[in-house]
Formats: sequence, structure tokens, C-alpha cells
Amino acid sequence: MLWSLLSRIAGAPQHPVGSSYLSDMVGRRVMLLVFYGSSALTTLFFILVASPGMPLWLIALALILMGFAVYAESHLLQAYLADEASPAIRDMAFGLYFALAFGVGSIWSAILGSIDAQCSFLATSGTVKSICQR
Repeated sequence: MLWSLLSRIAGAPQHPVGSSYLSDMVGRRVMLLVFYGSSALTTLFFILVASPGMPLWLIALALILMGFAVYAESHLLQAYLADEASPAIRDMAFGLYFALAFGVGSIWSAILGSIDAQCSFLATSGTVKSICQR
């Protein structure tokens, strides 16, 4: 488990620098759409290669690619908000953004914790096909 976490984080530190540079050249909205799409694709790729019998290096590759896609979104979304919000409402917009981001994250954690307590870790992680077969 630690190995897979380290593989996923491998894409995190260096990618925001490159994605920021690209978003300055191409546009923040375009890059956000690219990273949202690549997040979906890398998640599907991970689901495909995480099945039994697949080579371990494919799982590591999927997690590294997922790290590149996922960790590029947050700072680009904040930069996009700073660019698009008028100065009069910018502080309020950032306050709302972070309140919703942390609020949804907290609620999502509680939901997953509840599923984990009632079912199993496998149901929470989404690796089983049915939830809570009793």
C-alpha cells in the first residue's frame, strides 16, 4: 500500500510547474478541461490494470499518470478563479471555494467512513462489484 501511495505521489511535485507554464500559454480553461479528462482516463486505466494477474509496473505507471493529472487541477482552478473573478468579489469567491472544497471533502470522508464501517475496506475503495453483500 505504501508503495502504491508513493507511486501516485511521484507525479505530484513536478507537475504543477509544467501545467502552470502550459496554462499561461494555452489558457487555464483549456488546461482544466484537459486535466479533468486525463483524470477520468487515468482512473479508468487504473481500474483496468488493477485486476489480478496484471504486472505490478502497470499499476505503478497508472498511479504515476494519475498523480500527474489529479495534482495539476487544484492550483489551476485557483488561478482560473483569480483571473475570472472581479476584484470586488474575489475574496468572497475564494472564501466560498475553500469552504466548499473543505466541506465537501469532510462530508465525503464521513460517507466513505460510514460505508467502511458497515461493509468493508474493499467496498469503500471501490474494488468490489457489489456493495455490502450480506
